Amino acid sequence: MSVESETDVPDLESLLAAGLGAGIAPVNPGEEARLRMRRQVLERVRGAASASIQTLAVHDARWSTLSPLVDFVVLRDAPAARQHSMLVRLKPGGEFPAHWHPREEETLVLEGEVQVGKDRLRAGDYQYAPAGSYHEATRSDAGATILLRYEPA
Repeated sequence: MSVESETDVPDLESLLAAGLGAGIAPVNPGEEARLRMRRQVLERVRGAASASIQTLAVHDARWSTLSPLVDFVVLRDAPAARQHSMLVRLKPGGEFPAHWHPREEETLVLEGEVQVGKDRLRAGDYQYAPAGSYHEATRSDAGATILLRYEPA
């Protein structure tokens, strides 16, 4: 009696699909029915895709205080995906101390302006800090709102 290896065993799913497919005669449902079925399938696909979309109305969000002049709200915290994003509001005179980046960080200034070391970033400006880089203090004299995206430790 011989023992079959996995490569000798036929792919049962393929055989079943081929057998079922051979037993079904093609049908033309007509243009109206075809369009109706297509619309229904697309609605289900869109519904499933949009169910995963998350929206946060920031004006309704609960802001936390990091320091008397710095507030933040977490937009996304997904450690498994290694993604974290938040909005940070620096009031006039607000500052983050200098720090090292164990992981990468992206900063986008949404409103106002900030001074990061020798760099002045205004609304629309972007800064990328790679893992292992040193980040000088971030300060805003007039106030600013920034978007931070980074990989959590």
